[in-house]
Amino acid sequence: MSTPSVRDAEPLGWLLRRPIKACEFLLTVVGLLLSFTLPAAVLARYAFNYGFGWVDELCSLLLAWSMFLAAAVGFSEQIHIGMDVVLDRLPPGARRVLLVVIHIGTGAFFAVVGYYGIRVAATDLSTALATVPLPRGAFTSVIPVACALIVLICLNNAIKAMRGQAQARADDGLE
Repeated sequence: MSTPSVRDAEPLGWLLRRPIKACEFLLTVVGLLLSFTLPAAVLARYAFNYGFGWVDELCSLLLAWSMFLAAAVGFSEQIHIGMDVVLDRLPPGARRVLLVVIHIGTGAFFAVVGYYGIRVAATDLSTALATVPLPRGAFTSVIPVACALIVLICLNNAIKAMRGQAQARADDGLE
């Protein structure tokens, strides 16, 4: 009998690995941009009575980027918020079924959000930001891209749940 490979453990791992790493990298870049831009804007406004007009608009869009990128990373690591009160009390078979339903339902939700995100991003490509000469669609395009990735991650997690593979939890081993 052969030992299971990494591909068996992560059904879509070969497809998800690089996009997740890209999300982690972009999340770091966005976090650094926000960490330096916001304090600099506050300092300029209150110490020098000078405001950067583009900070509010750009930072709110970067915050949206960080939310969608973090959602993709969180779903891939299964560290998103959850309430295990019911799940932990179910027998293994029922737990497996409920996990599959949760992952499929979450994937369906993000498929709908992604569909409407495509429409928003397409419309926003022809709209410039008010304070920076960039198309707004460059920022709202994260919605359908991240949602498509989350749908694939949910499919991966549903397959793992159907196979009965243990669900990784952020609090495992912590007492």
